[in-house]
Amino acid sequence: MRPVTPGTRGSASLPLASRIQRLAICWILGTKRDETRQRRLIMLITESASGQRISAVSGKAE
Repeated sequence: MRPVTPGTRGSASLPLASRIQRLAICWILGTKRDETRQRRLIMLITESASGQRISAVSGKAE
């Protein structure tokens, strides 16, 4: 892994876990309705707690 240096733009320099975290945050907070945010957060917590791949963030349905 390369360290993130100041002034570097884009996610190409971020480790994979950081990119997935950023995608998950944007996926949850990118909604207009609070109900949708809560539903997505519950889905994210449930899938990650059970060890499943987070389908909405990874883009791969299981």
